[in-house]
Amino acid sequence: MPVYNDKNIEQEVAINPVSVVKFCSRWDAACRSMEDPFKQISDEVRAAKFYECDINANQQFASAHKITKVPTTMIFIKGKPTAKVEGFNTKRSLREQIEYIIKKYTYQ
Repeated sequence: MPVYNDKNIEQEVAINPVSVVKFCSRWDAACRSMEDPFKQISDEVRAAKFYECDINANQQFASAHKITKVPTTMIFIKGKPTAKVEGFNTKRSLREQIEYIIKKYTYQ
């Protein structure tokens, strides 16, 4: 996945109908263990654009969305934060939650 900073990740999220952002930190074991499942979900769920946001490198964006725990996955619909999933989740659980929010808020 491409690397984004505070300015361009905000722009990316704003222009996509559905964005999924995983807030993480490189030092956190739970974040590292979610790298592969998150990448796999991003390959499987075509209705959304997926991003990873390192909270240490993007403190402004993380702070603006009140990220207090990592990993946290946020789903944005038309640039607006719509759902937040905090903590470690299995691939299946996270994918189900993402798909549910997409269906609920985009009427697909």
